Amino acid sequence: MRMAALLEADSAKREAISKDVKEIMRVTRSLQFGLQHCHSLVSDEAGMRKLCESTRKQFQELPPLWRSVREKVGEESVEKYRGHWRFAVEQLVFLAALTYWLETHQLIAIEQTIQLIGVGNNDIYRLPTASSSSSSSPSSSSSSPTPSAPITATGSVAPVSSSASESDVSGVGLDLDDYLQGLTALPKELVRLCLNGVRSGNYVLPVTINNFLSDFHSSFRLLNMRNDALRRKFDAIKYDVQKVEEIRYDLKLRGLGEESNTSGQQQLQQQQQSSDVHMDTPTRAGGGAYTSGGSTSTSTDVNMQ
Repeated sequence: MRMAALLEADSAKREAISKDVKEIMRVTRSLQFGLQHCHSLVSDEAGMRKLCESTRKQFQELPPLWRSVREKVGEESVEKYRGHWRFAVEQLVFLAALTYWLETHQLIAIEQTIQLIGVGNNDIYRLPTASSSSSSSPSSSSSSPTPSAPITATGSVAPVSSSASESDVSGVGLDLDDYLQGLTALPKELVRLCLNGVRSGNYVLPVTINNFLSDFHSSFRLLNMRNDALRRKFDAIKYDVQKVEEIRYDLKLRGLGEESNTSGQQQLQQQQQSSDVHMDTPTRAGGGAYTSGGSTSTSTDVNMQ
């Protein structure tokens, strides 16, 4: 009888958590629908700014929902119920990263992600400790990267604080693995944004996206990932980088894009033209000689008697 009561209580708790997670997914779908307009506003800075502001207001609906999930989970192990909201967290990380990139053209840090998606101020990313890693099963430990180093907004790997307590491990928060999983969806969306930018005549955007994705891919290479889902998603990033490079190559062949290089080439051509004009202009030299293009010719004065 006691076992049946425990199972019934656990089932009721899971249903209550699932109800809150459904509300979180509703907000997530609304955010996805709103951010899709970024592809039509790629050349409109004012419209893009308004879109990011409205998106941040929508993110403010999430903290009460996460608070409700935290209250229902209680002090029990999060891993028992983590599967209910893991997909939602990864989607929110991606949407937060996309919003931040549209604002700054930089990568969002994990602390900024936690604050934006509203998982809690004190729920800093949980790091695997020696006790938890030794007691965990191989299937659960293989889904996390070995180094506990998040990627900062500058594209580098930042040092991680070692002050993770047991309360952080048992609380509902953002895992480092979920953070990295969510970031891997960003390159594909930026490739789509790059294509739409070229269609709208924004030929500088491919250069910006290419530089960002190159640093993004290089930063992920610093992680010693196992052969798991994160590694497979990371392997797909190189194809996104290749697509952007092909777009830049096509623009280069057509003489479009890279305004800085184009202006530099124009200045070089103007300098060459001015030097050619200077060489072709004859100048009077001493001793009755004329110079033109580096060659000299001697003139003879004829005296009329």
